[in-house]
Amino acid sequence: TLLAVANGKNGMQLAKNTSISGFRVQGMYRFYLTRPWMAPQGFYIGPHASYAYAKASMLGNNSQYIKLVYSNINLLVGIQCVLFRCIAIDGFAGLGYRSNYQELHGYRGSFTTTAIPGLFDGSNPGHLKLNLGMNLGVAF
Repeated sequence: TLLAVANGKNGMQLAKNTSISGFRVQGMYRFYLTRPWMAPQGFYIGPHASYAYAKASMLGNNSQYIKLVYSNINLLVGIQCVLFRCIAIDGFAGLGYRSNYQELHGYRGSFTTTAIPGLFDGSNPGHLKLNLGMNLGVAF
């Protein structure tokens, strides 16, 4: 069943018979704390938000499906450097609020859970989100 996909069981076999659709949007604005003519280099602080939606169902059976929603709002601090006028390196950290949940439809009714077994490890099931990351890109 599709419920096994949500629990991480037999994922490869079931993936062939599963229809998955969805989207993700995100945005961020950076306020550089260094001199304005140096941007986009130096230290920055900024809000970041994202929203992701996915719906999974077995092929030919749209009455039973799983809806997954992941949304968060963060405040990030970081530093961006441009090397050799073409390589951008960006490191950041921050805190935020997240709301992750799944809805199971057609499985003896519908219900919502906030912990998503098999998709999130459950080590931080609350709404606090810790961010730590790095980006590498081409500067132009």
